[in-house]
Amino acid sequence: MAQIYTLDYIKQRAELTPKLTKIDIFEGFVNPSNKTAPVIKVQEIRPGEGRSFGKTWEFFSSTTYGDFTAVFFPSKEIIYFSNKPENVLNGDTMQNQFIPTDEMIRAQVEKALENERLKARVLELESEAEKNDMWGQRFGTALNMLIERWVMPGSSETIDTETAAAMLQGTDTETSPTEAALIILVEKFGEEWLQKFAAKIKAEPHLVNQIKNFFS
Repeated sequence: MAQIYTLDYIKQRAELTPKLTKIDIFEGFVNPSNKTAPVIKVQEIRPGEGRSFGKTWEFFSSTTYGDFTAVFFPSKEIIYFSNKPENVLNGDTMQNQFIPTDEMIRAQVEKALENERLKARVLELESEAEKNDMWGQRFGTALNMLIERWVMPGSSETIDTETAAAMLQGTDTETSPTEAALIILVEKFGEEWLQKFAAKIKAEPHLVNQIKNFFS
């Protein structure tokens, strides 16, 4: 078994290693290049401006305990190290040898709460997307049914653009297809409903493509 170092040693090696791009830290004493055994990466550490690591090592030291494998890049050098209370490193045995500090407990609680918030937000976004999709489908279906019923009585065939324009225009040569379409929509849906629909589209413009795709 290779020599086991301390976290302070890893920190010093990182500060003195030229051209260091990152350090991957894995749980336990493992060989990350061995694809036959599963490995768990617990953290990725990168130097900042001026090769400074800020409070990265301090945070890791106070929140992450156990045996680890550090892989330095780009050299891919592997170093094993432990981050444990002194009595454990010295081989001493005692009851309750590891008691988490208040800071560690707060960090774990905050992490758990953040995970729950993220899960709740994902569910909320999925629900909103589902509602929007259903709203667009319901509107498209209703509008299509109304067109079939009022614009083309007794027919359920698909209308091409030129035919629809001609039918909407009717015999009035002074009325454009768009004007004729608006007249029919106001007549069948009512001004109040169309105003609400316009407000809905303005507030949620992504629904436009859903409705267009329904009639394409």
